[in-house]
Amino acid sequence: MKKLIYPSLLFFIIAGLPFLTSCEKDTSLDKTPDKVNEWIYKTMKNNYLWADELPSFKETNAKAEDFFSSLLSDQDGKHTKDKNYYYSTIEEDVSTKSGSSNLTYGFKPAYRYLESNPNNVYAAIKYVLPNSPAEKAGLKRGDWISHYDNIRLTQDNFTQFHYHTAKTKLTVGQLTDREFKNIRNVELDAAITMPENPILVDTILLVNNKKIAYLMYNSFVAGQDSNDDQTYNDDLRAVFAKFSAQNPEEFILDLRYNNGGLLSCAQLLATMMAPRSALGSIYCKLVYNETLKKEDTTYLLDENVIENGANLNLDHLYVITSSETASASELIINGLRPYIDVILIGGQTEGKNVGSQEFPGKSKNFPWILHPITCWVQNSQDYKDYENGFLPNINVNDEFDSVLGSISETMLSKVLSVIESGNRLSSFKSTESMLRPLRLPQKGIQGIIID
Repeated sequence: MKKLIYPSLLFFIIAGLPFLTSCEKDTSLDKTPDKVNEWIYKTMKNNYLWADELPSFKETNAKAEDFFSSLLSDQDGKHTKDKNYYYSTIEEDVSTKSGSSNLTYGFKPAYRYLESNPNNVYAAIKYVLPNSPAEKAGLKRGDWISHYDNIRLTQDNFTQFHYHTAKTKLTVGQLTDREFKNIRNVELDAAITMPENPILVDTILLVNNKKIAYLMYNSFVAGQDSNDDQTYNDDLRAVFAKFSAQNPEEFILDLRYNNGGLLSCAQLLATMMAPRSALGSIYCKLVYNETLKKEDTTYLLDENVIENGANLNLDHLYVITSSETASASELIINGLRPYIDVILIGGQTEGKNVGSQEFPGKSKNFPWILHPITCWVQNSQDYKDYENGFLPNINVNDEFDSVLGSISETMLSKVLSVIESGNRLSSFKSTESMLRPLRLPQKGIQGIIID
């Protein structure tokens, strides 16, 4: 039987589902590789979306990461000449150790290389967090980094740079017309632990006497401390209450840097944008493997989640997208399309139409956390066939120029011109860039997170 999940009951209902209790927690078992791998296998056999493809279990002394990878389906993730990675991941449980922390310099980079010189890599700064080491060093959006500690960024070392945390010296400039200009050296203090509110920009733009609400929302996370912390969700509710009070004529949602996150956060955001006539209707459906078919779950556009926020009663929505737009971000698009006109401006999205869950070993015997893909995520019309991503109505490249939220910023400027002209199917195409993107190796949780 289908279940209707309401957020106020979410924790209690999901905590009781059999697929969450399938994680072996028997601390009497030792942590020899075969026992750890047996726990991994049982968890995957019970919960993995493609569990029917798993071979029979055989004892093995393989490393946990290697054994986990050996179980993954070719349907999991992307496997083409341009992309090759899985969405299901395994990570070490750092809660079983001391001294672990999440450190950051406070800037978000995008890695690119010149088509004419593929080994020379540059890191473009997409944005800088307030009160971070990066802000204090004077770094800003539009800066490009070529060296750290006098080491040239290359395709062999850019990953090490991304996770670098020590005090460092950067070589910074602007990359235009294949030329690196205005070069300067920047001393950057050591990385620190700091929160990042997913609401980077929220403002009302006044363009030709028309009020246009703009929200840049960079991850679907409920709060700083845990999924039970609602601090960021409450901030989102406050933003929508502010928008509602000013009665904007148009709404622009910027998801270009949003890789996804919690399904419950996506449900909240979608509900505050949906037309009032759709409240109480189906937002999305979770479809599990054949063994767990009875656990298929339905989420609603539930006005009870709005609380002190506001519903904007939209009949259309402009969304800024890129190749980084994935998972819960794509669910916003897919979940609202049965009810409103969703116009995409930017780049083709990732195509992540699946959900993942967390299965921690919760002991020193099993010091791992599994994040397998466990379900398909489809909309009220049962549509889920966007594994190749959503194509934009209008293609625009991110030029990393101007302040985010400024009407002169390339991608936002294009949306505003579309709003002004009323032409939502423009033939405009971005100038072909000579820069090619680099993707970091998969790390952390992938897929829409079922919390």
